[in-house]
Amino acid sequence: MTDPLDIPAPDNTGTVTLRRYTYQEKVAARYVLAMLGEGSGVRHVTCEHIEDVLVATDHPTDRSNVLSDFLQVKTKDDPAPWGLSDIIAKGALKSLWRTYRAVQNHGLTYLLTAAVEGFLDPADDALTALARGAGADHPKCLARVSKHLKAQEADVSSFLSFVRVRTMPRREHIDDQGLASLAELAPAVSVGEQRAVYLEILNRVHDAMQGEAGAGWKEKLGVESPSEALLRKRLTPSSVYDLGQRLRRPDHVLLAAYSERIDAVETNLVRKLRRGGASEGTIHDAQFLRSEADGRRLSDVALGVWPEDSRVEQDLDTRLRITATRIARRYQDQGHRPADRIWDDLTQEINSAAGVLDLRPLYAKDPWLLMGRACSVSDECHFGWGVATGEN
Repeated sequence: MTDPLDIPAPDNTGTVTLRRYTYQEKVAARYVLAMLGEGSGVRHVTCEHIEDVLVATDHPTDRSNVLSDFLQVKTKDDPAPWGLSDIIAKGALKSLWRTYRAVQNHGLTYLLTAAVEGFLDPADDALTALARGAGADHPKCLARVSKHLKAQEADVSSFLSFVRVRTMPRREHIDDQGLASLAELAPAVSVGEQRAVYLEILNRVHDAMQGEAGAGWKEKLGVESPSEALLRKRLTPSSVYDLGQRLRRPDHVLLAAYSERIDAVETNLVRKLRRGGASEGTIHDAQFLRSEADGRRLSDVALGVWPEDSRVEQDLDTRLRITATRIARRYQDQGHRPADRIWDDLTQEINSAAGVLDLRPLYAKDPWLLMGRACSVSDECHFGWGVATGEN
């Protein structure tokens, strides 16, 4: 079975002009949201390849097959309903026609959809026919589209059998609808957490629009093949599996959850902090956050959402170690209880760079959990907290 990623895109300028398409990102996010629910049938969402958004779903009658829906997203500032003249003027049909000619001989089961912001004019019968896939059966619609495309009616008739028009929420409502969907998916999760997940979905869609979804090491080393570059535009259920767990699990990142795990055992971490002259408050915070991070990791391992590839975890630890070592170096010759100052500087650095450090993310880019992970790295003797030479 042919995958649309195997078909060269007739126009690949969309990735370059990403900044124009904040609404387009939110349309793509609606389908990514659907992947978080059960029974949606959405298999994957690909951004900026052949069309603005490509949504692959289960075929409605043949579950062994895939239905590829190519979406050309169009907006307009005027809230008045869309007519066929608007669809033509916006160039949606020309784009879908180009897509039709690119994919028609590749064995796909597909639709070509103009996804428009707002509502359709119910009095425009030509557009009504086009919207439901019957544009070829409406003489006026067929004639106008053929003239617009400068093509023979016989060719356009076949094209229109694949065309649909689908309405999308207005820009002022689309976020509210996305958040409402999350509220239905996870009613027990706080509104703040629902919003955080929605923003993370938009962030991942944004990356996919730029062809930057997933790890970038192959591209940076210059060993990436074109197919892998295109796969960076695709979001699958595994791409958002961790977000689904955030919505379903009852114990998400509550900093009191593992406080009872702090005990009086003097670990390497505590000894290093004491050597650096750390205050008792800093030592307690370090023990507490370390136990929080360890608890989060153990919980994710038990849920099966911790990555099996050990390099992901190693990458985070390396980033934390380099960051902490650089900060500790500032105080190596200053003495006078440097541990507290190293702690404060490291806390500030992790807070400002959480997204860069926690790329996967393993700890939801939470600065406090990342501080806890840094304490675990220190406990494994990868960096210290300075050496106190005297009292302040």
